[in-house]
Amino acid sequence: MTTENIAFACQVQTTNNDIPLGLRVTLDQVTIFETTHVTETVQLNHEISDADGEHELTFELFGKQPEHTKITETG
Repeated sequence: MTTENIAFACQVQTTNNDIPLGLRVTLDQVTIFETTHVTETVQLNHEISDADGEHELTFELFGKQPEHTKITETG
């Protein structure tokens, strides 16, 4: 059996730099990215081996306020 990689990518940005918005990304309960204040677009790219079977990926936004949410005509 051959081992392959699983890749994922995401972007997170804030609509209000004055109010700190934190971001923590964990993979299998190990933090792979963390910042306490998103001030510009964060581009996260990561690859993992699928050899271990199931994985758990968690995105946590903390300090999030209503001012961080921008509603557009598409939602």
